[in-house]
Amino acid sequence: MKTSKRLDSVRCTVTRPDGTAYAVKNLGWLLRNWKAVESFRVKPYRGTMRVCETQLVAYLRDGRIYETPFASASVLRDWLHRPVFRGCPVTWETLTGHPVIPA
Repeated sequence: MKTSKRLDSVRCTVTRPDGTAYAVKNLGWLLRNWKAVESFRVKPYRGTMRVCETQLVAYLRDGRIYETPFASASVLRDWLHRPVFRGCPVTWETLTGHPVIPA
């Protein structure tokens, strides 16, 4: 994946279908583009920020992919219950057989 130098310190990124990525400020970008969201994937966070628990990945209809870490899986679960995302498929990945979201 080709990235700009700005992405080293930025948490939210959008990757175009051609593999180039660019930084976006925050979840506001995703909310502004909510009509294009096709599905979500939540996976365990594997980055360098120790306060993060999960990674949100949103797949858009035009092939772009939005990614951002979340400190709390339960906060992310609540965030995904917004009316604009109702009915949108969400896949929760697990780490070593344990649920990403505590039961």
